[in-house]
Amino acid sequence: MGIQALYTVLSHMFFIVLTFWGIRALRFDQIIKREHVPQAQLILVFVAIAIGYNVSQFFLNLVDQAHSFIYIFS
Repeated sequence: MGIQALYTVLSHMFFIVLTFWGIRALRFDQIIKREHVPQAQLILVFVAIAIGYNVSQFFLNLVDQAHSFIYIFS
């Protein structure tokens, strides 16, 4: 149970960081007003967390379902 929790936390963190890295490649500075930069950065962090968490959940569920295939063939 502890190992699974570790995998889950590491997966979430990995995909959140990966998503944040990918989002930073988009040019949001062209549509954001100069006086609202901190708010825009906060929104980018929240969007990265939301997308990264969901992608991580998808991959964790995919791995979990792949382990369930063993029961089909036995």
